[in-house]
Amino acid sequence: MGDAWKNAERKVAKILGRWSCNDENALRRMPLQGRMMEEYLGDIIVNETASESVRKSAAEFLNLFMIDVKRRVGQNCGSTGWHIEQLLTCPKHQIIQWWLKLSTAATKYNKFPILIFTKGDRNWFIAHSLPLHKSTLANCGNYLVIELVSLSATLFVMELGHFIEYTNWHDLLTEVKDGLLRQKSPGG
Repeated sequence: MGDAWKNAERKVAKILGRWSCNDENALRRMPLQGRMMEEYLGDIIVNETASESVRKSAAEFLNLFMIDVKRRVGQNCGSTGWHIEQLLTCPKHQIIQWWLKLSTAATKYNKFPILIFTKGDRNWFIAHSLPLHKSTLANCGNYLVIELVSLSATLFVMELGHFIEYTNWHDLLTEVKDGLLRQKSPGG
C-alpha cells in the first residue's frame, strides 16, 4: 500500500479546496495520520501556507465539516476490500463502520461528517447526512439512501465528482443552515 493512502488524502484535499475555496492548495491532508488530532480535525485541514483570504474560506468550510478519507483495495466484505453493492448485503460493511466512527467524532465537535472513499483509485464516493433538498440530491445523479436505524440517521452515498459538479459550496452552506432550521422548527 505504501503512500497510496497519503496520496489519496492529498488528492481529496485538492478536490475539496478547488470546490470550496477556488484554490486547490487551500486544504491539505493532516500530517501524521493515526494521531490524536485526527479525531478533532479529521483527515483534511486548512493549509497554513495559503493566503489569508483562502485560509478564512477553508476554515469556514472545515468549521462545518469533519472529513474522513478512505482508500482501500481487496475483495471481501470483512477484510480490507469492499464492493459498493455490499452496502445492501453486509450488515457490518466497512463503510458503515467508518461512518459510525466518523459521525461519533463529528457530533462531539458539532460538525457534519463527510466520508470520502474509493476502492483503489477508481470511482470516488461521498457519504453524508446533510439536510439537503431533494432537488439538490437529484441533481447529483444516482445515489443510495441508507437508513441507519441504530443512529436514527439517513446516509446518502453518491459519486464525489457528481456531487461537486452539481453543487456549489456557498449554496450548499445556505441549504445546510436552512435544513437545520427546518429540523429545529416545531413542524420540521
